Amino acid sequence: MNASSETSILEQGRVKAEAVNRSLDHDVQPLKQWFDNTQVKLTPHLAAAPARSAMAERFQPVLLVVDDHAFEQKLVEKLMEEELYELVFADSGAQALNILRKRQPDLILMDLDMPGMNGLETLRRIKATPQWATIAVMMVTGQSGKEMVVDCLNAGAVDFVVKPLDRETFLKKVARLLAA
Repeated sequence: MNASSETSILEQGRVKAEAVNRSLDHDVQPLKQWFDNTQVKLTPHLAAAPARSAMAERFQPVLLVVDDHAFEQKLVEKLMEEELYELVFADSGAQALNILRKRQPDLILMDLDMPGMNGLETLRRIKATPQWATIAVMMVTGQSGKEMVVDCLNAGAVDFVVKPLDRETFLKKVARLLAA
């Protein structure tokens, strides 16, 4: 094969390659256009995602944990350490009422056995105060007698959990109450 025919074959190959490229460009153009349009439409949403995530972190549900035992408070804190909740602690019913005057939690976790004003009396006072009456209160206690459970539910508690706490059950109940 001489140089002239090799050049001709190379030229024909180049021409065919250009034709294939033009054909591919033409065939792929609608897909490329769709992709570009989709990317333009999604850009504001993708740009807003970090801001939404930061906003969600700033608006963590607030839980007021009312228990006179530091160990029980630490236990609740440990059970919820991976959850995105802000925990506020009170070691008495009176302290819980003082906290409620300053801020309104999304959920109250209330022990029953406390010196002074017990959890049932604190619950009754919360439910008797109009600005607090809608706050969900879950009793978290070592008492499980039917009469005590009924008294708490009649006073306005929305749920009842008996100690020792099962982490999975406890967290599911908290999440359900916050979603309500």
